[in-house]
Amino acid sequence: MPVGVALEQLVAELRAETLRATDPAQGLSEREGLVHALRRTQRVLYDSHEWRFLNADWRLPLRAGQRFYDVPSGLSIEKMNSVVVKWGENLVHPFERGVGFEEYNVHESEGVPATATFTITYGEQAAAVGGFTVNAGTAGSSNKITSITVDGTELLGSEVLWLTSHTAFAAALAVGVNNYTATSGYTATSVGPALSVYASPDDGDSANGRTVAATVGGDVTVTSVANMASGVDNRIASVLVDGLDILDAPVGWRTSNVATATAVAAQITAASTVPAYTATAQGNQVTIAAGVTSASTSNGLTATVSVEGAVTAGTPTAFSGGTSQERADPPQRWDIKDAGSGPQIEIWPVPASNGSVLQISGERALRPLVADTDICTLDSDLIVLHAAVGLTKDKDRKAELTTAAVAKLNYLRANQSKGSKGFNFATGGQQSTRLPQDRILTATRVEINS
Repeated sequence: MPVGVALEQLVAELRAETLRATDPAQGLSEREGLVHALRRTQRVLYDSHEWRFLNADWRLPLRAGQRFYDVPSGLSIEKMNSVVVKWGENLVHPFERGVGFEEYNVHESEGVPATATFTITYGEQAAAVGGFTVNAGTAGSSNKITSITVDGTELLGSEVLWLTSHTAFAAALAVGVNNYTATSGYTATSVGPALSVYASPDDGDSANGRTVAATVGGDVTVTSVANMASGVDNRIASVLVDGLDILDAPVGWRTSNVATATAVAAQITAASTVPAYTATAQGNQVTIAAGVTSASTSNGLTATVSVEGAVTAGTPTAFSGGTSQERADPPQRWDIKDAGSGPQIEIWPVPASNGSVLQISGERALRPLVADTDICTLDSDLIVLHAAVGLTKDKDRKAELTTAAVAKLNYLRANQSKGSKGFNFATGGQQSTRLPQDRILTATRVEINS
């Protein structure tokens, strides 16, 4: 059974079966279509039949409080033949597929986080500012500014050429700085030939005194270079819950109360605290959510918002509405769900303790057929013959290929159902020794420790 044949050889065999030129250089324009036909044919054959030689077992340790698990690498989620759970002295327990609202009514897997809210009511932006003025320059490939730095931090992602005027040049520099903000943390504006660069509002007065420098080329010159100044600590300094600061870093007041609320919510979500908190913003209101594992115990807690400078915030409400995730042993059901990062295995109820093991039997997923060195998962003759049927127009040749393709499929299906007699198995197009059926069908066990 020639599995493991490289795509390059499959294409050559398909050319031969369809009476095309066998020299790849003469049929480069056809290669994409031939590869597509081979890839599609293998997928259809794989989906349409059971291939016992691809059977494998995966073992997935379950953890207390963990609801979703990544699908083991190499497993086809469409061909998971059986799933059992071992719990308590390695005993296998009934384990059925299907998790929905009926199950959640018995054991709630998600839980509802306790929440509290507060609003940003006033603020003034006072980010440190510096800059310079363009006072000379003409059009030309060497006339440019190659770098703008603040205390050595680069503000430009690439050099900017002098344009039609000093004003247009300053505007282009501002665009360049703003396009690089995600890396540098600085923003810029221009008025006429003057460029102003701004530190993050979060830096407050700590940005004052930073050195501004521009590297010029050709006949470009700048004047009135001003270092960073006028930064003030107008910011949300901390958000405390039960004495724990859940703000990742102080948040300076932005251009509006709404923008500041959005920034505060992002910093709360980014903070690595135990317990963890997340936050969202709607308008100028920030809603803090406690983690579901501590949701019910968070009810009644209060938050304290501390501000500095010209910023005010409303008094937060007490945390309320939280219900905890419900756990129980042993797990009873499973399903495939997309929890936001692709298909995952859901376990219900959420395990209450470590020690359970999910054992999955199924077929290995198809290997990709993209690069010339990629190898086929199914029998190469089977793939090539079936692909050739679809690409051949001559009736007699199509009939001949159809007969051969059906015969090959029947042969392979009959061989894998012969019990202990086994069937011939080969790799790379070379025939190998005859393996007993129990060795063919015995799955490779894969331990998944993540």
